[in-house]
Amino acid sequence: MCTIFRWRPIWRQQRFWFKDYKKTVKMDKNNPDIILREYQPDDIHALENCLTSLQEYLVSLDAWKRLRCESGFGAYYADKTLGKVKRNQGRIYFAQIGQQIVGCVVGTIQTIQDAATLEYVPCRIGVVEELVVLKEYRGTGIGQLLLQKMEFYFASQSCDLVSIEVFTPNESASAFYLRQGYQDRDRIVQKRLNYNH
Repeated sequence: MCTIFRWRPIWRQQRFWFKDYKKTVKMDKNNPDIILREYQPDDIHALENCLTSLQEYLVSLDAWKRLRCESGFGAYYADKTLGKVKRNQGRIYFAQIGQQIVGCVVGTIQTIQDAATLEYVPCRIGVVEELVVLKEYRGTGIGQLLLQKMEFYFASQSCDLVSIEVFTPNESASAFYLRQGYQDRDRIVQKRLNYNH
């Protein structure tokens, strides 16, 4: 069985928490500064690299062997991602150490309105489409900085909810989001069919 999680944060009354966010944060005395910056058009190859890195990681976790990362995935998915960001008031932020991109976060905004309000409360939802930290930099706090940066952007756009979809075998990501205050809200369950026709 394969399950996909969606998470949402527990929002506090004190929305001003985001005002204390700093763009450059020192990891510790032995590590250089991490710069968080917005995507620029000449960052396309860095975006492709980050998205490919994430897909390769998810493929390695997939016991069902349903995911794959074929040649050309990075260029295709980066183009698809940029289109989604453009159509949905999104942003892409990179984490950079020196000249090296070490991670990125992609976010879009979804508005619940019109007929959708028959089922859901009207709101603006920030959707974290992708959060990637390159393998050698995982566990250093970069993911948390990127997530906070995107949450800050969502809050500045009057979003009152953040949603993130997580591939269930990616247990480290699930644990990370729980530590950041997110809760399990929706599940998609899947079953393989082995019927002989």
